Amino acid sequence: MSSFPADPLNIELTVRSRSAAWLLMRRQPQAWWASADVIGPCEESVRHVGDVSMWTVTHDSWESIHPELVDTVLTADGQQFEPELDEFIGRGPRNVLLVERWTWSTPWRTMAGPLLAATIARFAWQVRLAVCHATSDDDARSSRDLRAAAGAVLEQHGWHPWRGLHIADPRSDAIADTALEILEAWMPTPTPD
Repeated sequence: MSSFPADPLNIELTVRSRSAAWLLMRRQPQAWWASADVIGPCEESVRHVGDVSMWTVTHDSWESIHPELVDTVLTADGQQFEPELDEFIGRGPRNVLLVERWTWSTPWRTMAGPLLAATIARFAWQVRLAVCHATSDDDARSSRDLRAAAGAVLEQHGWHPWRGLHIADPRSDAIADTALEILEAWMPTPTPD
């Protein structure tokens, strides 16, 4: 495991959403942001670990944010997930978490996969599927090599390639195991008396 500028077990994940007070979110995509920061002893210059921006999209509002999502993961009538995809993910609401952007500060880049897994796991109660383009920065700045490297990070941490995207089941064992690996690697080992 790589060395880090602070104890990874002191990373705190803050997940928040913001919208107009009177906007009923039932049929509107909802924007979410997650920020990972060290809460324990740490130099200020490396306290901020990374950010994720994403949308929760209900089954009746998919087209309002990313029409290509409909063609990629839904049947032709737009009413259900593609059968092969439907079998891959667990049961639950027909909602999607669309990871729009994820960035990590340089000293923490090797934590990108585990922290992205921890982030999408927070949404397991409201979505069946997480979807991500394999890029860690804006597409305009991302080279083919960078996208391939980002895709490899995703695939090592519970994501699977699907028609040009990466998908994950937020409730899957693979997502949960990613967090457990960090705990097992960094938790102090009890010493026998």
